[in-house]
Amino acid sequence: MSRKFGTASLIIAVFSCLGLVSVWHIGRLGVLFGGKLLALVEWLGLVTSNPYAVLKSSSVFSLNDANAVLWFTWFAVAMALTAVALALWAEFRGESSANSAAGFTVALLGIGIFHPPSGLVGGLLGLAALSVVRRRRDASAI
Repeated sequence: MSRKFGTASLIIAVFSCLGLVSVWHIGRLGVLFGGKLLALVEWLGLVTSNPYAVLKSSSVFSLNDANAVLWFTWFAVAMALTAVALALWAEFRGESSANSAAGFTVALLGIGIFHPPSGLVGGLLGLAALSVVRRRRDASAI
């Protein structure tokens, strides 16, 4: 049987964990609200600034450091949840559990770094779902 979903789960989980660790370090170092990330993006030439612009109101879609980190955080969390879902799907399909278990664990580690209670609850719910899938698979093999 192929190992497509388990391997995809592991790759996505590693990238999401790296993203969540990066966000955690950015928040810990306090580079938010300093304009440093926006200055880097401007230096790279991705955006241009207008010195005569006046900010009338701020929204979640406005480009500033805090919103950029917020969007990146939720993107990494969505990737981690996708990795967990792919790992459970790989286990349901009966793929080798080496890659899917690693993807499941790394994704929950990333979520646990972001928000420890969510990582713990997600791990317990995922283990419950995993035990149901394995029990059903073992019962059908008899």
